[in-house]
Amino acid sequence: MYPSNPTVDSAPVSVSTERARRPVWVLIGVTLWRALIVTFALIGFTSVPNGGGFGGTARINNIAYLTQLGSFLTALVYFSLVIYPLFTGGRKHEPDAPWLRGALAVVMTLICITYMTMLGGSLSDTADQFEHLLTPIVVIVDWLLVGRASANARW
Repeated sequence: MYPSNPTVDSAPVSVSTERARRPVWVLIGVTLWRALIVTFALIGFTSVPNGGGFGGTARINNIAYLTQLGSFLTALVYFSLVIYPLFTGGRKHEPDAPWLRGALAVVMTLICITYMTMLGGSLSDTADQFEHLLTPIVVIVDWLLVGRASANARW
C-alpha cells in the first residue's frame, strides 16, 4: 500500500537487548565479599551465650531482640545475594532495586550506634564483636562501596 523507502527498509538492525556479562573477577570478588558478610552475621548469630557457639544452635527465644534479628536477616539476604549471579547467568551480581540492602544498612547502623552509646556495650564476647561491630561495618561498607545499585535508591 505504502511506497517503501529503500534506505530505511534495507538498513540492518543491530540492536542487542541482552546485557553483557560482568567480568569474572567482579563476580568472584563481590561473591567472596558477600560470603564474608554472611560468615560474620552467622558467627554473631550463633555465638550467643547460653546456647550458641559453633557446636550448638542459636537460642530461638533471642530472635525477639533486634540484634539477633538483624544478624539473621543479614545472613539470609546476603546469602541470597551470593547466589544471585547463578540465576542471572552472571549478567548481574545484585537486583536493580537496592532497598533491602539499604534497609539492612540502616538497621545495622542503628544496632551498632545504640549498643555502643546508649547501652554502653562491651565488645568482650565474640557474639558482641560480630553482632554489634563487625557485621554492621561490613554491611555499611557493602552499601557504600560495593553495591552498584545504591545510586538507584529512592529515599
